[in-house]
Order: sequence, then structure tokens, then C-alpha cells
Amino acid sequence: MKPSPLDTCWQAIDRLHIPAIDSLCELLRVQALGPENGGQGEWEKSQCLQTMFAPLVDNITAVNAPDARVTSGQRPNLIATIRGQGTGPRCWLVAHLDTVAPGPLDAWHTPPFEPTLRDGKLFARGAEDNHQAIGSLLLLARALQTEQLKPRGDLCFLFIADEETGSNFGIKYLLAHADPFRADDLVVVPDGGNAEGNVIDVAEKGILQMRVTVRGKGVHASTPHQGLNAHRLGAQVVCALEQLHTQFPRRDDHFEPPTATFEPTKTFSNDVSYNAIPGEHRFGIDSRMLPGMTAAETLRHVTALVQSVVQSAGGTATVEPVQSMEPAPATPDNAPVAQRVRTAVQQVLGIPAHFIGVGGITIASYLRAAGYPAVVYTKVDDTLHTPNEYCRIANLVSDAKVLAHVVLGE
Repeated sequence: MKPSPLDTCWQAIDRLHIPAIDSLCELLRVQALGPENGGQGEWEKSQCLQTMFAPLVDNITAVNAPDARVTSGQRPNLIATIRGQGTGPRCWLVAHLDTVAPGPLDAWHTPPFEPTLRDGKLFARGAEDNHQAIGSLLLLARALQTEQLKPRGDLCFLFIADEETGSNFGIKYLLAHADPFRADDLVVVPDGGNAEGNVIDVAEKGILQMRVTVRGKGVHASTPHQGLNAHRLGAQVVCALEQLHTQFPRRDDHFEPPTATFEPTKTFSNDVSYNAIPGEHRFGIDSRMLPGMTAAETLRHVTALVQSVVQSAGGTATVEPVQSMEPAPATPDNAPVAQRVRTAVQQVLGIPAHFIGVGGITIASYLRAAGYPAVVYTKVDDTLHTPNEYCRIANLVSDAKVLAHVVLGE
């Protein structure tokens, strides 16, 4: 019996993964740090990737975001398209080009921008985040081209800039200036998962980060009764943050934890001596909001709580938003893309997959906010942003097969 197109593609993925690793190593040697991380952006990497994809696809287009901070003057967003048979929906596979900085080099066992293959793992900065995804997309494209297989619908590989430092020159720019998506597209973002490969991210919490300033009265530490210790007041506010869970009691079991969170994080130096009671204390709060919450509502409740605690002691306080991203609507569990990825995982790995939400932000959040259901899926060891980051080659191959099922399967 003649093998199915999907079986043929899977066999090609197994056969071609070694040369794909060579190409991935070539890409990993090219740094793609945003200017916030002391780099020149993604231009050189995008040119290298474009050369690799050119013989594998029908066309490549670029939507470049102007950025005067980098030598090229542009931050590249590439779309490489393989025309389909017209028997299925269009599918987008979305990865990002940039990485974070390597951090202290003495924490690395090998040079972070000189990929090292050992024990089935490829070590390099960006190897898992997000070059495992880039490698699986390249492997899938090569398998389709080698076997002359056409996806059911058009297949679009999207490579985005600036994911690690705010997305202003990446997915946000693309959606604002050249939105290429349609409501019925299937969108998969290979940028998060677990070691078992059995979770599919359909929802992400929003973020609200705030700076709290508590003001009391500074005096000498030997006469605390004459002042109002702003540091002590700040500690009382920190303890009171737990009360916010009664004001936002809703649960969403997609997430762990299943509630909104309100965590004290950054502490600012008050530059006073040991024998001085501070008259001002500043610290940060990070809140992760469930879909359906808003930053304005959350800020209002946090501000009311802080001022209630501080004013009752005779002090004053302000709460300033520093950074926020509204929580996007979740992709429904029964959305076509969610069901298709779950079926693909079952067929490739032989295990059931379940839908989850996460507290972090991926490109999928921006897509969901724009009205495009998207899911996030990869099989990863979760070494992103760490020294000695690596991608497991078996995971890269597995991801390519799952994505092949998404674009070729019934």
C-alpha cells in the first residue's frame, strides 16, 4: 500500500533532520539581540534564514519596521509561503528571530554563540527559545519540498522580530501596518510547552506592573515615635496584598495558579543610613490578570487597598502603572486550531494533550487580542533564558511531525 502524504512527510523528517541541525547551527552563530540588549537586531539572521527558505517556498515577503537604533535601520518580519491544494484552511506557523543576551559567560560550559551538540542536545543561546521552533519549521519545509507534498491550505511561515523586548517592531508592528491574517486561519506559535509534550496553551494572563510610593515622616531611628516609618508602612501594604484575592475571586482552571496574582517584587533603594527611619519607601508589584479582567480595574483596586492601609496610619501613597498588557480572550478549547493540534499530538506522541493557560506572554497573546484564535505548542525541556540553554533534537523532530500533521492531516 502506498504511504499517505503524512507518513511520507514523517519519513522525510526523520531522514532530513541531521542536515537541518547543520542549518540551525549556522543560524545560532548569528546573534540577534535587540538594541535594549546591546545588539543590532535581527537583520543578519533574517537574511541568512531567507537564503535557507528561498528554495523551499513559493514566495517570501518582508514587513520591515523602521528602527533608527540599529545599523540596518530596520527590524525584519518575514513571511514565507507554500501554496496549498485549496482543500483546507490557511495555516500560520509563527516563530521569533531574536534572543535574550547570554548573561555571565562564566556560567556557560560552552560559548553561547558557538552551538555545541552533545548527548542529543544542542547547546547555544536561543537554542530552545526560539530556534527549536525555527529548526522544526525549516525541517518541515524541507520535507514538504523534497517529497513534493502540498499542504491542504496555504502554509505561511512567519518569523517575527522583537519578541523578547516588547514586540513593538515585531507582531505589534505587523498587525498595525500590514495585518495578513484572516479570522478562519489556523495559527500555531511554537514557543512554550513542557517536557512531556502534552500541553497546548490556549490562554495567557495579562500583565500589570506598578510602582508603589509610600510616604511617612523620616526621623532619627532612636526617636521612632516622632516620625512615621515608610518602610514599615510598605511592609504592611505587602502583607495586605492577599486581600485582593477576595476582590478578584474568579478561578480559571486552565491556569496554575488558577487565580489572578498580586506579588511584591522590585524594591527600590531608599539611600538612608542604618540609624535613620525612612520617610519614603518604594517597591514594585507584578499582577497577572485573568482573561476578562482589565488593567484599569486592577489598578483601581490595588490603589484603593494601598491608600487604605497607608492613610489609616497617617501617611500618603501613590500607585503608578509602569507596564501593562491587557489579558487577551482565550482561544476556545473547541476552536479548529486547538482541536487539530490536540489530534496531532495524539497521533505523533501517542498521548492525550490537554489545554492550559500560562502566566507569561507570547506572540499568541497579541494575535488573540486582535481576534485571531491561536495556540502555543512545543515539546521542550524549558531551558529558555538560562545559562547552557539547549534544545533536545528529539523534541525538534517531534515538533516538526506534529506540525506536519496539522497542515497535512484530516
